[in-house]
Amino acid sequence: MGDAYSSFLCRMAELTIWLDKIDDTTEKWIMLSAPFIEIEHRSAFFIEYLTKFDDDESIKRIGKIFIKVLETATPSFRQEEIQLIVGRLYKLGEKNPEIKSDADNICNTYGRRGVHFLKELFYQYSNK
Repeated sequence: MGDAYSSFLCRMAELTIWLDKIDDTTEKWIMLSAPFIEIEHRSAFFIEYLTKFDDDESIKRIGKIFIKVLETATPSFRQEEIQLIVGRLYKLGEKNPEIKSDADNICNTYGRRGVHFLKELFYQYSNK
């Protein structure tokens, strides 16, 4: 049952495409799915789906979701879309230090793992 459940959670993340925003309820089930998105190599699709959310409330939640993804994977396909997400977090983080901290955490995690495509964004916003 373990593999089947993990696969189910991975596939559940695909439902993100149907959402208009990420609220309290949807954040909870996305957080359940996030650590499993790489099981069936679906992280690229999931990241693409996350870029469609550009409202402040969803972006704030995306930071936490992405950190959850990084607990089990280091997605690097679709780097431009990951940069877009982190850039949005940094912009919103100019008004909210917790969100900036999420963006920093994402950049630092990639850096520690030897993946440096977020380095410029990190330095751009590190002094703000």
